[in-house]
Amino acid sequence: MSLTKLLPVILLMMATGVQASTRDEIERLWNPQGMAAKPAQPAAGVPARTEKPAPRWFRLSNGRQVNLADWKVVLFMQGHCPYCHQFDPVLKQLAQQYGFSVFPYTLDGQGDTAFPETLPVPPDVMQTFFPNIPVATPTTFLVNVNTLEALPLLQGATDAAGFMARMDTVLQMYGGKKASADVNSDMNQFFNKLGFASNTTQPGVWQGQAAGYAYGGSLYARTQVKNVQLISMTLPDINAGCGGIDAYLGSFSFINGEQLQRFVKQIMSNAAGYFFDLALQTTVPEIKTAKDYLQKLASDINSMNLSSCQVAQGLVGGLFPQTQESQRKVCQDIGSESNIFADWAASRQGCTVGGQSSSVRDKASDKDKERVLKNQNIIWEALKKNRMFDGNKELKEFIMTLTGTLIFGEDSEITPLPARTTDRDILRAIMEGGTAKIYHCNDSDKCLKVVADANVTIARDKALKSQITKLLTSIQNKAVSDTPLDDREKGFISSTTIPVFKYLIDPQMLGVSNSVVYQLTDYIGYDIMLQYIQELLQQARAMIATGNYPQAVMDNVLENLNQAQQQIAVFQSQVQVQQDALLVVDRQMSYMRQQLSARMLSRYQNNYHFGRGTL
Repeated sequence: MSLTKLLPVILLMMATGVQASTRDEIERLWNPQGMAAKPAQPAAGVPARTEKPAPRWFRLSNGRQVNLADWKVVLFMQGHCPYCHQFDPVLKQLAQQYGFSVFPYTLDGQGDTAFPETLPVPPDVMQTFFPNIPVATPTTFLVNVNTLEALPLLQGATDAAGFMARMDTVLQMYGGKKASADVNSDMNQFFNKLGFASNTTQPGVWQGQAAGYAYGGSLYARTQVKNVQLISMTLPDINAGCGGIDAYLGSFSFINGEQLQRFVKQIMSNAAGYFFDLALQTTVPEIKTAKDYLQKLASDINSMNLSSCQVAQGLVGGLFPQTQESQRKVCQDIGSESNIFADWAASRQGCTVGGQSSSVRDKASDKDKERVLKNQNIIWEALKKNRMFDGNKELKEFIMTLTGTLIFGEDSEITPLPARTTDRDILRAIMEGGTAKIYHCNDSDKCLKVVADANVTIARDKALKSQITKLLTSIQNKAVSDTPLDDREKGFISSTTIPVFKYLIDPQMLGVSNSVVYQLTDYIGYDIMLQYIQELLQQARAMIATGNYPQAVMDNVLENLNQAQQQIAVFQSQVQVQQDALLVVDRQMSYMRQQLSARMLSRYQNNYHFGRGTL
């Protein structure tokens, strides 16, 4: 929804004075020298509201709570509409009961008893709210006062229970999409959930490190952090054919008379050349042999030519010829199911040189839509199936950058986008914060128009290195003060193979600086970052596996994912070179423990000899 078209709603959100009337809001809304030019003045005797309104919580049927102060009901009504006279008092009573606000628009310039002071609806507002739905009264929308998103509620009259049930359903469908709005917040959420999603032996890990011995009495298994859809089932659908003849239940198609006549005419139109060859072979066989040799030589030379189209097909691994054939089969299947063609011959003609392939594929049923490789971004459509990414366009773009994708245009032309899994700028932004360039969709729905240089920013305090440093400091302070660790800190210790708690405690016991553990911040960060990227790749793989895409497309996309994971593995081996620093720390810890043991043994021996000397 255009922000400029929602200017009346924006100004309405800024209205001051909780007790001001609708007329006051309208006057402030349309006063050219009012809110547009300077802050609105409160109504006489009413203090100005400078703070965010108090929350008005409403519990949905699924148990989730929604703040109705974040929403406004926009009503479209008419003064002479009998259904409005029936519904508007119900809406007004509900607004008073539940504490949400209503802004009424009138189509005929008149109000009613429930809303006598209404705002005449401007044409641009009508175009904004009613782009593809019929204009009727009463019609209600929910508008989010923070994001200006408009959700259609209801057309027509209903009772109080019906309206609240519809509001409950719409708010559940909205589902708090903005809870995870970008890569920045998703990575922060991932970090916060490390290690304790299914931690059945959680105390054993950090207690063992604290005591400095191997705790072998239990099994600790770290699980994946993100939720993956384990099972997705699609009932079988079989389209059998033999030799190009479609199989039906109890019948089969055959070439009709018109097609047979056309086929015979095509044969006879090519017969003249054959008659010439036959005459030449009979009368002058030597000339026929020479002609055949020259034709073979020309054929052999031409067979070595490669057109630009063939080269382009080779660049995408021969995918385009395979998809062309699969789309012809899809076209024929759809045509047969929808009775578009008279028989098999007509379907083959229409789906190839007949030029009907595009229009036929547009009529695909829901079960065949993924098989139609037209106006489709494969990875984007797969990620849209996962509700985890609802309302999180930037995170989907980030995953698409890591995995690459295939985009099929209007005529099934292919635009491959390569994976950028080990882009140094992206990895640096995740580790230290900053800005990196990712793929970005210029169209928000299907993501068919992609640019490769959109910026994504991760705040420095949300980057892995900063969060790890904060956690190490918190764990160290709690160890000194003998304060129990919280779940987040225990989960962090359990999520990395480095015994960070032991490296924090041992220097404290020896009375030396524990700065050695902070040398491992980068190594720990890369370990967690690679785990995060692996999780995102697994999410993409899981969603692709549930699709009904042609096998050639599946093979190409899965190969891209395999290559992305191989790149991660190579990068991981490079990061493991930093284990040298870990070995140095291990040697330092071992040396300090030996010093502590020797010191304690010497003190024990001195005490022992002192005791024996006094006997």
